[in-house]
Amino acid sequence: MKFLISQLAVALAGFLTGLFFPWWTFAVAALLIGALMPQKGGWNFVSGFLGIFLLWLGLTLWIDSANGGILSARMAWVLPMKGQVIYLHLLTAGLGGLIAGLASQAGKYLRALFPKEKY
Repeated sequence: MKFLISQLAVALAGFLTGLFFPWWTFAVAALLIGALMPQKGGWNFVSGFLGIFLLWLGLTLWIDSANGGILSARMAWVLPMKGQVIYLHLLTAGLGGLIAGLASQAGKYLRALFPKEKY
């Protein structure tokens, strides 16, 4: 349950920061969520990755359908993707997911730097 809540929080924070701030601020939001909601193992990375990956994949598909896919089709030919637009969407979402996953995992490690004091 904590995994799903963390994933949804990263996606929501990524969407809201993208509305008002520069594109890279989703990484700061993922770092804060990773610090506030630490999970065992590498689940912080996975939740951050999936949250932004799914968000960005949905946003790129939505924006692409809004303009008929003209720009993405041309970009898929400029980049070495042989005109396959879905590769462009997966590359974009994967890059954002990787950044968010690393930021979320860094938040977990940042929290570990400040252990709770026991009296």
